[in-house]
Amino acid sequence: MEGGTSLRILAVYPPGLERLGQAELAALGIKGRALAGGVEFRGDLKTLYLVNLASRLANRLLVRVADFRARSLKEYEDRISRYPWELYIPEGDGVKIRVTSLRSALYHEGAVAERTLRGICRRLKRSVSPGSGQTVVVRIERSHCLVSLDSSGGLLCQRGWRLAKGPAPLRENLAAALILLSGWQTQTPLVDPFCGAGTIAIEAALMALGRPPGERRSFAFERWKNFSPQLWQKVKELFRPQGLAPKTKIIAGDHDPKALAAARDNASRAKVAERITFVQTDFSRIHLPGRPGAIVTNPPYGRLVHPAENLKSLYHRFGSWLKRKAPGWSVALLSPWQELGEIMGISLEPIANFPHGGQRVWVLKGIIASREI
Repeated sequence: MEGGTSLRILAVYPPGLERLGQAELAALGIKGRALAGGVEFRGDLKTLYLVNLASRLANRLLVRVADFRARSLKEYEDRISRYPWELYIPEGDGVKIRVTSLRSALYHEGAVAERTLRGICRRLKRSVSPGSGQTVVVRIERSHCLVSLDSSGGLLCQRGWRLAKGPAPLRENLAAALILLSGWQTQTPLVDPFCGAGTIAIEAALMALGRPPGERRSFAFERWKNFSPQLWQKVKELFRPQGLAPKTKIIAGDHDPKALAAARDNASRAKVAERITFVQTDFSRIHLPGRPGAIVTNPPYGRLVHPAENLKSLYHRFGSWLKRKAPGWSVALLSPWQELGEIMGISLEPIANFPHGGQRVWVLKGIIASREI
């Protein structure tokens, strides 16, 4: 292998997006097994670098470093001390330890974290500060102990460009998931009439340009002893622009001037501002391109069990506008209400759901057909 030893890796995806994550990995040439909360696969360092850089959907990549059984804290600490922590924790760095224990005699998660740190210090023959630095993830179920390293550092959805935020911001990887689930073709127009901080439009522009989402950030694996700058450079060169990028029409609209200012700032940081047309207006005044494309959006909904009357009025107007102005366009939007299509007066099918903003939301998809005009 170009990247050395085979690693056991878990790509952690938002719950509900594991199959989409599996398809994303397959597009990168990686065969993975979907689990609850992620996709597990094997690969070398090159694979690890590639997925960290290129995944639009994952939260983080965990590398399995220890897999054993222990029935006491002493046995657990002894086993931890056998692993080569010197590869992953440089001199002067600390560790952040996260523990989950289920149906185990090692039930006290704080004690397990303490023993994890003690085992690491025994191996390194030096003290290590807890609380920050390399994240170590411990999962114990009965006597089975699985210890992993976070190779990503911060969440992969933290691309480095979304510093300005609007109301109810949508995480970058969830915006990417909505776009992918919409079936949007990058050669066709995309419109977000409730753009907020611009996340959907920016993610769409990055997709159209073929730019990797992790190009502006650093990763935890860059501090590992086995990190290869040469191999990392090779991986990044896989995404060098080839010729002129397509002039995809992307429109982002919002009635709130502060939200639109945030969207423009974020697009500038992502270096895609010239690829997006920003419009400060009510959605009903947005002029759609003549060629049908995709309307992909995260409309307002709050945290209500049922939409309030003012939201019902908004959705009814939105549905009427779509039927008048967007025949032949596809629509994909987020909502906590599966029945939203009935309120809007259009056919929408729930095709996926995942957590967002403390609640589960549905991806609702449909096509505005001429018979609905």
